[in-house]
Amino acid sequence: MSYNHCILGCKLDFEMFPSMEEQKKNNFYRLAQSQGIQPIYFYSILDVREVKSFDQVHRLVRLKNPWANSQEWNGAFSDSDTASWSKELKATFNDLNMLDGYSDNERYLHRWNAEDGIFVMRIEDFIEMFNSLIAVRDFPDGVFGVRFDGEWAPSYGFPHPKNPNFLNNKQYIFSVENPLVKEVKVTVVLSQDDPRFVTTLHPPYRENRVQIGLIVLRMSKIEDKVKYYDVNKKILLKKPTNARSIVVNLSLP
Repeated sequence: MSYNHCILGCKLDFEMFPSMEEQKKNNFYRLAQSQGIQPIYFYSILDVREVKSFDQVHRLVRLKNPWANSQEWNGAFSDSDTASWSKELKATFNDLNMLDGYSDNERYLHRWNAEDGIFVMRIEDFIEMFNSLIAVRDFPDGVFGVRFDGEWAPSYGFPHPKNPNFLNNKQYIFSVENPLVKEVKVTVVLSQDDPRFVTTLHPPYRENRVQIGLIVLRMSKIEDKVKYYDVNKKILLKKPTNARSIVVNLSLP
């Protein structure tokens, strides 16, 4: 996780647990807020370090809040936790991950009580406080992508053998025509507009999203579109979910 050319984030969000009682959600949100962690918002994961102190090994995660201000974790190994941070341990912590002659070492230096939104917490507290992780994938140079903007009408329903209406929505067709390529790996990301950026809407924003999903079907070369749902041609089906985006990965022979 330590600066591996990949952006990592985390957040505390119970939206993916619709069956969870609202009281339990709110109680945990209040507990997190009392310890300086704001629910729903994504925090950047900067790096992970393992330090030793008096025969104890501490696995620590370094994070940054989205506002880069004084709103920080206030529990164990926080900037204000003088009982955990000795002068020697601070020096050891800042020496980790440094590379001789490396111009980007500055980002590894932690500054205590700088009110910069950067803080440290134990891995066990991290697991307790956050329940979602996000990774921005760094694709190799040989990968290329295509982006489409459009709309799918929810009224047409979701793909099902007994629901031909979904075929009225726009279809996106791609093909692999290089005979030398034996396998193609495909990543599909389907997103919908974020209701948080609509000024006329208010929380809970989940109620202003639609269920999204997708299906990938195999086509013959003489077809210009899918005209009916043949289950034998199904390659992948992602069931609908109330999310801002979904990601699927598949390999095409």
